[in-house]
Amino acid sequence: MDAFQYLEREKVHDSEGLKYFGPIDSNELERLSLVHRVFEKSWRGNFSAPVEDILRSGGAYVLDVGCGPAAWMLAMAREYFAATFIGIDIITISLQELKPENVGFLPFDITHGIPFPNDTFDYTFQRFILMSFAENFWITEIGEIVRVTKPEGWIELMEIDVEFYNIGPIMKRFRDATQTLSKSKGLNGTVTPKLVQLMRESPNLIDFTVNEAKTYFGSWAGKQGKDALKILEDSWRGLASVLSTVMNIDEKEYDQMISDLGNEANKYKSYYISYRMIARKILTPEPELDPRDF
Repeated sequence: MDAFQYLEREKVHDSEGLKYFGPIDSNELERLSLVHRVFEKSWRGNFSAPVEDILRSGGAYVLDVGCGPAAWMLAMAREYFAATFIGIDIITISLQELKPENVGFLPFDITHGIPFPNDTFDYTFQRFILMSFAENFWITEIGEIVRVTKPEGWIELMEIDVEFYNIGPIMKRFRDATQTLSKSKGLNGTVTPKLVQLMRESPNLIDFTVNEAKTYFGSWAGKQGKDALKILEDSWRGLASVLSTVMNIDEKEYDQMISDLGNEANKYKSYYISYRMIARKILTPEPELDPRDF
């Protein structure tokens, strides 16, 4: 980071703009690391944008927005050692252990913008933050991502909605309760279609594509299915105090429902879908849309 220019803005760790209501502790960081491994397998790789040659050629700068425990960034940095990877997140993380030399981290609240100059990064990546920000924040966030990406650079957003497929009554109750809680926090748990619309209609983006991948959960889907189920179980265990209230059940019933999720997933062959939205920045950017238009 010493050789990297960034804009001095207020570094806030208790943000009014941040809506994330999950736990922020060592268990959550472990869960997020498992999320990385599961979706790397679902997608058979860590990215879908056509940036392989850029990353290997040397001198490329990559930004990981909302990097969390930096699992994606560290995996990428070890494979593409000729590129420089910078992660930003409101949570301060330690990258001292086994940190590649081509990795840097800046603690920052992105609701205050992305603290880098215009046209800085060859490739900007962001993943799984839809449950962290209010719906009307997204147009500002995409505008910031476009701003810091170089002309003809690539942008990739990866998200998963709070929606599940081939599910039984227990999973439906968890899904509905999570969506209810999200709405109470000003969040939209199924915002992906609007993100697609924003990127597709941006005057500064071309070559837009959206891809999707299914992730099956339950032991019926092998080791990956077990891990995918564990992600859900651990997430809902971390939200027990608030979700049980939304569901109007006591702690014992809540725990039993989580215990029964695996058998139900095996019965219904359940899965969820993640999306990768990819676009390239044009050579001459135009003013972005006003957030009030969203």
